[in-house]
Amino acid sequence: MIKHFKQYKTATGLLAWAGIMPLVGSSVISYWTLTHEAFFMHLSALQIALMWAVTWLLMCASLLPTTFVALFYGYVFGLEKALPLVCSAYLLAAWASYGLIRLFDHEQISQTLQANPRTARAMQKLQRNSWGIIIAARISPLLPFSVMNVIFTTLQINTLRFLAGSFVGMLPRTLLAIYVGAQATHLAEALQNPHSSETWIRFTPLLLLGISTIVLSLYARKILK
Repeated sequence: MIKHFKQYKTATGLLAWAGIMPLVGSSVISYWTLTHEAFFMHLSALQIALMWAVTWLLMCASLLPTTFVALFYGYVFGLEKALPLVCSAYLLAAWASYGLIRLFDHEQISQTLQANPRTARAMQKLQRNSWGIIIAARISPLLPFSVMNVIFTTLQINTLRFLAGSFVGMLPRTLLAIYVGAQATHLAEALQNPHSSETWIRFTPLLLLGISTIVLSLYARKILK
């Protein structure tokens, strides 16, 4: 067992990093943001560009979860401004992570995953329906962005298909998270006066987005079974 672990320790460590570090990164960033909230209220174009670049690097390094990024950018920039920033950072981070991991150790990762019979069966299904599985995996809130990047590298999927599937799958959940972030203050105020028309105006788009995301997530879960 020890020999087996040593043989695959690099792949195991990479998967563990991808699963744990986004939680650590989001916790640190959340604390820093709450104590420096005024800093984000009046950012210049250069500061926004630098912030986007740092976000992209942190996502590439699996230090920030994508849903947290969408919530944060929605809160700071609003829906219209945050959407292109988050989508571009997401796609570039997916592309960079996918390419780097393939160069790094994708064969050892594949061997590690294939060692588990249940995982091996799942990977066979992934290879048969890579397009649909990529979309489903990106829609599902239970499958972390960074972990799925590691897993997808083992399948040798065409890069364009990987990026297109990632974009289609990430859009509903990302749009919902950005909207919640953008409306955070207004939603909190609306909850204090639940019988006003303003409450329904604020919560109707959120409700529709939430229902559509749940339906798509259930569909994704069905595909991934």
